[in-house]
Amino acid sequence: MKRFIISISLILLLSSIAQANNHVLGKELTAGVDGYSVGLSFRHGKHVIMPHDGENNISIVITDSTGKKISDAKVSITYLMPDMPKFVSKADSIYSEDVYNAKINLNMKGAWDIEISFMTTDGHVRKVKFTIKI
Repeated sequence: MKRFIISISLILLLSSIAQANNHVLGKELTAGVDGYSVGLSFRHGKHVIMPHDGENNISIVITDSTGKKISDAKVSITYLMPDMPKFVSKADSIYSEDVYNAKINLNMKGAWDIEISFMTTDGHVRKVKFTIKI
């Protein structure tokens, strides 16, 4: 009986921890600029996950005002901790499977600003900024 109660307690504890993190899992961050929508998600394989300290795989989706995905933009990523603005890191992306993919190294816990710049075929460069906390 004692084992049963301990097992049930452990299951309830683990499920409550999973539910506490569930509100962040699966969430894509979005921002808009000049009629374009930019979606940013952190991924492990095909699963959307929470950002974490260390290397992160990110996916970026850019759509125009009609919802059409933009596949021919030049996309670059700049990221930094606002408390340490002199330490700026950059990453380039590769378009594959309808998204722009990149790896960024968020090497410590805290707040991070992630700026996504993209140049469309009209030659205009547009930027959006996301702030996350890990």
